[in-house]
Amino acid sequence: MSSKDWVGLGQRVVSRRVELGYTTREAFAQVAGISSRLLGDLENGKRESYDTSTYAKLHQTLRWPIGSIPAILAGAKPFEEVDESKRRESPAYNGLRQLQEEARGAFRDAAVKALLADLTIEDLGFELQALAATLRRAVGLGGGGTLESSNRKIGD
Repeated sequence: MSSKDWVGLGQRVVSRRVELGYTTREAFAQVAGISSRLLGDLENGKRESYDTSTYAKLHQTLRWPIGSIPAILAGAKPFEEVDESKRRESPAYNGLRQLQEEARGAFRDAAVKALLADLTIEDLGFELQALAATLRRAVGLGGGGTLESSNRKIGD
């Protein structure tokens, strides 16, 4: 028998689930992406082993920081719960999100420009010929282009 507190974990999961407004296992399980049977087993302390992906889904849906479940199993309280509303109101959080979006946009723009305007088919390499043909068709340039015509730009 394991010395881990599976019953205590189950009780904390039920308590937090209800606190978050999920009055039924089925509703919570659906949002978490796990089966209601698995959730029932966990909440009743019936099993002593779960996949790490299950823990990750529970951490996220219960808004517990990663590592809370092992802490509870060891007899401790969950780590400080993440209050998403306060976190999202934080200027630092919003600034970071804005920087992430700008970086994604800049990277996406640069990647598309490089692929469609600056690289020759030879630069793309043999493995990417099919991708180049697909991109050409997608932008209405036809599906041609082989290594024999490698000095042409993709947009030519």
